[in-house]
Amino acid sequence: MAAGILAPNPGIQTIVIGGEIHASGVYTLPENIEKELDNIYLDKAFFSIDGAGIKSGYTLSDPYILDIIKTVCTKCEEFILAIDYTKYGKRAFMKLADMGFTHHVIMNENTPSKYRQYYANHDIKTYTLSMTGVQKDSET
Repeated sequence: MAAGILAPNPGIQTIVIGGEIHASGVYTLPENIEKELDNIYLDKAFFSIDGAGIKSGYTLSDPYILDIIKTVCTKCEEFILAIDYTKYGKRAFMKLADMGFTHHVIMNENTPSKYRQYYANHDIKTYTLSMTGVQKDSET
């Protein structure tokens, strides 16, 4: 879905990792992620997660996505998590990383205040999506 939004912008080169499309999570799963990303370096990578908790960290339900995220992280300059408010306070099956794992988070207006405060206290840049657009919450 993100690729469809970015594609019309000629100033942004969008790369979608190929493979089988999984409708349940609307993602593609390549046969060999390391081979797919061989000799590729990315400026930014965006992912979502299934759970986010101050004690449990960022968690996922799908082991394939865990492998993709860990591999992509080694290839990109900026790793950005997009987390909607329903994921906070939830814990999924597998831990991706602690809450300090990423330096950029996109959230929505209903994100609980204790997570907003956590990000502010740990110098994690946040962006809030609202019905009127995107608001940058923290300074660069």
